[in-house]
Amino acid sequence: MRRMLAILSASALVLAVAGPPVAAAPAPAATSPAAAGPRMGLVTDGTALADRGFVEDTWAGVRAGAKAVHGSAEAIVPAATPEAYAWAIEWFVDQGYDVVVTVGFETLMVETALAEARAHANVQFIGVDQSVDAAGAPPNYQRLVFAEKQAGYLAGIVAATMSTTGTVGAVGGMETVPAVVDFIAGYRDGAASVHAGMHVLTSYTGDFMRSGLAETAARGQITQGADVVFDVAGAAGLGVFAAACDARRWAIGVDVDQYLQATAFKSCILTSAVKRAGRATSLAIGRFAAGGLQGGEYRNDAANGGIGLAPIRNAKAPAGLDAKLRTALAGLADGSIKP
Repeated sequence: MRRMLAILSASALVLAVAGPPVAAAPAPAATSPAAAGPRMGLVTDGTALADRGFVEDTWAGVRAGAKAVHGSAEAIVPAATPEAYAWAIEWFVDQGYDVVVTVGFETLMVETALAEARAHANVQFIGVDQSVDAAGAPPNYQRLVFAEKQAGYLAGIVAATMSTTGTVGAVGGMETVPAVVDFIAGYRDGAASVHAGMHVLTSYTGDFMRSGLAETAARGQITQGADVVFDVAGAAGLGVFAAACDARRWAIGVDVDQYLQATAFKSCILTSAVKRAGRATSLAIGRFAAGGLQGGEYRNDAANGGIGLAPIRNAKAPAGLDAKLRTALAGLADGSIKP
């Protein structure tokens, strides 16, 4: 069965090419102007570029990195299958692209990216949110990982400080995804650092796309007294915001500043635990441009500005909250605080 893949250029031009099982894709019907610098290709894990979250931020980083080195950038959003991932990566390789960025922690994406990096040793691969055994990683594969526990810790401080009920909540997607679990673990520790007896309710929907499941989980936590709910459910997290807004409670976003992204619910979004994927991706492209093929795992944390907290909005920060956050960020950066 023929699939269609969308290719989006840095100038937002939408192109279509035939996907697998076709062995070689026809040339695009139109292309962005040729650039003097290297060409960058982004392959997502099936998530749309305009996901109002992590992928959108990564795509911004790819474009920023390409611009900084006078290059160009395009993206492919394939079907969420290993065959489609491989085809999309190989399309960029066959077209002579210098850098292939893959985004997504899902196992099949990581395994596909790793195999393709091994098979194409002259191409720079950058895996965003991808951690693998260093012994099995080729020297042309930069893996970008993030300290989710640290970002969650900062969010937990805000939640516990703002709570008037002594109960806060967190709604995660899949409990089998380490990043989700780490966000919530950090959130618990951050809340406990403010009030040792803070009650943290946790729910997992088992899904990152169905907002109805996340909304039901958030409503359940609010019924149990949670007056701040942390969204760690991906695209489904819009349901957390809907529940919080409807009940006039606070919500905390994840990955990016969701106040700016989920504008329909911005009235109840207090802040967001941020992973700066765009910045990390742009820096990875810069490393390649400056020194050629690069490998290794690059941890983005409080020490290098790779994680953080979005501005607190919709409420005046209680006395002492800013000081707590500054102290926590410094402790996370120097290692004296280890959530």
